[in-house]
Amino acid sequence: MDRIGMGMGQRRPWEVDDGLWERIAALLPVVERRTHGVLVDRHYLTAVDGGRVILPLPKPCFEERDGKTTVVRYEVTRYESAFARLVDRAEPSGEFDRYYTEAGFVTFDNRS
Repeated sequence: MDRIGMGMGQRRPWEVDDGLWERIAALLPVVERRTHGVLVDRHYLTAVDGGRVILPLPKPCFEERDGKTTVVRYEVTRYESAFARLVDRAEPSGEFDRYYTEAGFVTFDNRS
């Protein structure tokens, strides 16, 4: 039997050096899917514009430029995007696509 649960403030999906995680960790919705009590999947999401829209939490991609490490894009897998869209539809605003596009996320195919 599959169960889906939602909680807040789970462990970070990757390391962030600027202390950002410590400031926002408690605010991040985390959706977990379990089968027979075993964790199958975990999704990190973010509520935008006062909870109007739920978006996937993107992975920042860094590059070294002029001696500084800079974020060059934010990536989201198609699977994470589709899952966030599904959660967002629980209380649909109809604005998922607009917010996703405005965020400038780069969507890529799921990696095996």
